[in-house]
Amino acid sequence: MTEQRASSARGRVRPRTPSPVVRGCVNPVMRRLLDGRWRIRPLDGLAVLHFSGRRTGRRFRVPVGLHALGGHELVVATSSGWRHNLHGGRTGVVSWRGRRRSADFWLLTDLDLVVAGYQELIGRYGVHTARRRLGLVIEGDTVPDRSAIREAVVRHQMSLVLLQLTAQPRRQPGQVARKAMP
Repeated sequence: MTEQRASSARGRVRPRTPSPVVRGCVNPVMRRLLDGRWRIRPLDGLAVLHFSGRRTGRRFRVPVGLHALGGHELVVATSSGWRHNLHGGRTGVVSWRGRRRSADFWLLTDLDLVVAGYQELIGRYGVHTARRRLGLVIEGDTVPDRSAIREAVVRHQMSLVLLQLTAQPRRQPGQVARKAMP
């Protein structure tokens, strides 16, 4: 019985949500660092999403971790409430690697796609790094199987947001266009 319970607990997954105090202290600092025009190489996997709310029009500036999925797609792994504003697609701006770019944000709603995405990311990063990069609590030291990930996605409303960069990078506020010197 103990062995059966241990094997069922192994590989369980759930999101790790920082406390409101931590978010209140860290998010403003990260927004300021990532919105700047300087590229900070250790922060290349982080970005700020700028978009407006679906119903209220409230402006959001959300620091997130970006992940390459399938070799070329950029996604954000989240279970935060702001993601609902991106249902059906939303246009906004992403501040990433010291530049602002126009982007379309899509909340992925296909359960199989989301499960496959999390499985790929956890497999690529490994359990220890996935815990930190994806904000997950993963029990045990082995990559969870597809059913454990599926259960976590459904139970904890974990989702992926797809980013599609759309146009040339936008200038920073107050930045003037400069002509090339002859």
